[in-house]
Amino acid sequence: MLKKKIIFIIFSFITILFNGCERVDVVEITLPFQEKLVVQGILEENKPLDGIVFTRTLPLNEVYSISKAELKDVVAYIKNGVRVIPLKYDKAGIYKPLGTFIPQKKSNFELFAKWQDKNVYAKTYIPENPKIVRAFFITDGAGTYIQADIQNQTGVVFGAKAVAMEGSTVLYESEDFYSITQPNSDPKATIKVRTPVIPAEVLNTFRNSFSIKVFAFDEQYQNYFKTKKFSLPIKDSFVQSGGDVEWNILGDGIGLFIGFSSTTLKVNR
Repeated sequence: MLKKKIIFIIFSFITILFNGCERVDVVEITLPFQEKLVVQGILEENKPLDGIVFTRTLPLNEVYSISKAELKDVVAYIKNGVRVIPLKYDKAGIYKPLGTFIPQKKSNFELFAKWQDKNVYAKTYIPENPKIVRAFFITDGAGTYIQADIQNQTGVVFGAKAVAMEGSTVLYESEDFYSITQPNSDPKATIKVRTPVIPAEVLNTFRNSFSIKVFAFDEQYQNYFKTKKFSLPIKDSFVQSGGDVEWNILGDGIGLFIGFSSTTLKVNR
């Protein structure tokens, strides 16, 4: 009988202990959410504009999908000098110009857009194509990459990627830039740029097919590159609220409207 009482007491104690551990207080923290217009617009020199993407931010606890984020009723246009280029919805948040629009270098472009009660504005510039003075391979403790000396342009920043090509076919291209240069006010300065390290297997596969592709950006791109998540391609930074990335969209939105040109030069090993 005593044995049964002891077993019962032990069982009761374990039950109380288990129930006590099972009780968990859940504290819900509601983060403030502010819906914004999200703009993704990249203008490449002498290339037809494929379109400007307009979406909206979604709450952090909502799974991102383009069908939820895309906007179909934005009123938008680009202004290039006295020329006005209306943008019309096509699909997946993409707004295309009415007719062919081919941005040219040494030109300024303004973007105006309105969605519901939200207005955004941005301005960018397409620089001249970079002038590459020389380019060469470097191998150090980190690996092998390509470095180039280029002629500076005021109000412009530069980056570089390694590209393996066969004719006009791109076989390999660096995913992102190693760095973006700081703006330099001396138009006669020589600027150094380099590519990310090229993977050894890529080097061995495309040994004699490498070029350096140097990009010249409107200097606003430098602030974006510094603050975006390291090594994320441009398109991946436009999901959800955008975090602490420094954008160049003004008004009730976030995003990037930026112009660039590029020059590609074959480099022998």
